[in-house]
Amino acid sequence: MDEGTEIALGLHAANNMLAAFLITTDWMVFQTDALFVDTSEPSVTWEMFVPVLVLYPLMLLLFAKKYKWTNWLEKLTGRIDKPVNLTENYRILEDIGAE
Repeated sequence: MDEGTEIALGLHAANNMLAAFLITTDWMVFQTDALFVDTSEPSVTWEMFVPVLVLYPLMLLLFAKKYKWTNWLEKLTGRIDKPVNLTENYRILEDIGAE
């Protein structure tokens, strides 16, 4: 959204650290000495969908306002451009004599 990865990396790191400090289970890959231990069996319930359907859209709106993102709906649902072909660019530079 802001043409960088800093916010995404920071949010991901904060989410992982918060989860690691607060709760752990016997079936998790990342075992930590957390404040709470979940002893229930793994399952998919409505609580799994709350962050995706409620929390993440609210965070998107908050960040859009805070960082003054414009046209963010187009960035989320718009067209994906083809990546730049670096090999072709290097060949063009060699042809014109630039390094």
